[in-house]
Amino acid sequence: MDIISFIKKNDLWYVDMPEFSAIHLTYKEPTFISERNMIELLDTLAKKKLTKIDLEFHYDYINPYDAKLVKSFNSYKCVSIFYKEKDTLLSFPPILSRAMKTNNTSKDIFIRILPEV
Repeated sequence: MDIISFIKKNDLWYVDMPEFSAIHLTYKEPTFISERNMIELLDTLAKKKLTKIDLEFHYDYINPYDAKLVKSFNSYKCVSIFYKEKDTLLSFPPILSRAMKTNNTSKDIFIRILPEV
């Protein structure tokens, strides 16, 4: 399982991973997400209200989950969000793939929203 934080500023979603700034000069600022379907997924999970969201990425089945992604060739398809069927191909930005340290090649990924603290 990996916990990844996202923030939204000026209508753009960013991966908020401060630990990358210590390793990679390119990540001094949070890296924005330009992949349209990934942005739509984050907007839906944030219910278009939240500007910060922490997500747990699980690589084995969990219940309950908020979104389910299934491996489709070299990317993933979102097949369920809030238990409603979906069929959206996703492209992960490179920083997100690197942030998924535990198992970023899993057949299925289950995403759970962490409650705000």
